[in-house]
Amino acid sequence: MHNTVRYLRLALYLILILCIPLIFIRTQPYDDHELRDLLLPPGCPAPCFMGIRPGVTTVDEAVKILEASGWVEDIQLNNLFYYVKWNNNSPTWLAGNLCGGSSIRVTSNLVDVFALDTSLSVREVQLILGRSPFQYVSVGEIEGRRY
Repeated sequence: MHNTVRYLRLALYLILILCIPLIFIRTQPYDDHELRDLLLPPGCPAPCFMGIRPGVTTVDEAVKILEASGWVEDIQLNNLFYYVKWNNNSPTWLAGNLCGGSSIRVTSNLVDVFALDTSLSVREVQLILGRSPFQYVSVGEIEGRRY
């Protein structure tokens, strides 16, 4: 019986020692200003990225906005798609490769779709926007590029 009490005390101390860092981590504020600026920019109703709105922004305006940002290394046209390669000045959550990277699909000289290749998790986006009833995850291929 005496050994059982000793083991219970030891277990309690270990639990407390392990829980203290978890409590400390959970009490830290979540800094999401970069993500908020990405998903909900002021003065640009969603969907919007850097002032580019599908169905509203022309392809020439979109390219000028992207080039003026200082984040773009290269933009390549391939049929109806403009593929964007980000440089080292871009935020860390933007992926920088042209193969399956960010792209703009153009229809009638307007941005139709803006697809971002990011390191953001779906959960991070949901924290800002809430859960979408239309959410799905898929793997596919466009013009020989996997996404």
